[in-house]
Amino acid sequence: MNDSKKKKNKNPKQQKMYHPPASNPAVQCLTQLMISNELSDLTIIITGHNGKFKVRIVLAMWSSVFKEMLFGPNPVGNTLTLTPTKPGTGHAHRTEAIECLINYMYTGEAKLNSEILAVQDYYALAHKYIMNHLKTVCSQYLLIHLSAVNAPVMLSMAITSEDSPLTKRCAMLIPESFYTSPSIEEVLTTDSLELLLKEDVPISSEVVIFKGILNWGKLHLKSQKK
Repeated sequence: MNDSKKKKNKNPKQQKMYHPPASNPAVQCLTQLMISNELSDLTIIITGHNGKFKVRIVLAMWSSVFKEMLFGPNPVGNTLTLTPTKPGTGHAHRTEAIECLINYMYTGEAKLNSEILAVQDYYALAHKYIMNHLKTVCSQYLLIHLSAVNAPVMLSMAITSEDSPLTKRCAMLIPESFYTSPSIEEVLTTDSLELLLKEDVPISSEVVIFKGILNWGKLHLKSQKK
């Protein structure tokens, strides 16, 4: 078979986001700025960590939110503090996610961790700072790798960011999460319960419903004893 006709490897784990080639002079210059801190005019403080020296125009070029913060009517000055936040009922943004976001703005490369929770953090930051291309890449990754265990955590963020495909994917997995999730707090969120009340939520069988109710009861009793 002709090599040109061979099927491309579509293994999602091997898919990487497109980024400018390293030989691109513009990328080389930005990478050098990131490494050397040359021309830095902004100190970024990530809560609990030492400051990082960056170039404010780089952040402003990628994000209208950063542009407003740095060049708007009330600019933050020479120091920008980024504090990890909690998306919905999920966990706190990891510091690494913020650092990856900054690196992305210098290199154009998004390194998606195989750990779903880390990608969820990354997705939430991309939404918060209106970096739509990065958000789309994270969303596509989550559509493939999301499971019943982490769907409840992601649901609120998907709804807030108006990500219909991701919301629908979470909806398909929520019923199963009622008997697979190790935490009642993760499953019994307002968004999850509202979703379950809708008629279009797919439930594969009555066994799923029964197991869900049984697990819910066990988790509820366990939470009451705490």
